[in-house]
Amino acid sequence: MRRLAASSNEPVTVVRIHYVKAGCEPQFEAELRKYMGAFTSIPANLGITIFRPGEYHDGIYRLVYKFASRDALDAWHATPIYRAWLETEKTLTIAPPHTEELSGLETWFTLPGQNVLRPPTKARQAVVTWIAALPVSIIITLVTDPFLDNQPFLVQKVVFITLLVIILTWGVMPLATRLFARWLYSDSYPPMGSD
Repeated sequence: MRRLAASSNEPVTVVRIHYVKAGCEPQFEAELRKYMGAFTSIPANLGITIFRPGEYHDGIYRLVYKFASRDALDAWHATPIYRAWLETEKTLTIAPPHTEELSGLETWFTLPGQNVLRPPTKARQAVVTWIAALPVSIIITLVTDPFLDNQPFLVQKVVFITLLVIILTWGVMPLATRLFARWLYSDSYPPMGSD
């Protein structure tokens, strides 16, 4: 497992790629549903996305889940239910899952792939972030100015930055990542029309 250093209070994203045995997909799906109930009940869980086998029907499932902090992730990994999941997945897969942990800005640019994609260059991340942040910041300014115009400078900035981060992280950046995927990942993204 590739693990990036992260502070104990910084959000962490885990990408796990599972190679499911042929014919075991329905059982794998059923087990996923069973364990996801426990996962989603954890307050520090920031969400999970499951990418199922695509047009290639290759039996590869990609799970991307996020936790609010390293401590919360470690606590989840130490639970009996998570350990039971690890034992279950062994019986349904042909190899141990490929696992990577990501933290910081690069988690905005996580896409599913045959392998975990290397994060784009910092320059490309910056360009896409700028493209996404510009319209969002303009909209926030237009909406909040009438209410915050008479507030202290610090209050204005705290409200602005809080809204900007929330909207980018949970709304705009996942969409921007998909829209610009071929440019962001031009070295590793499959060519258009490939089978």
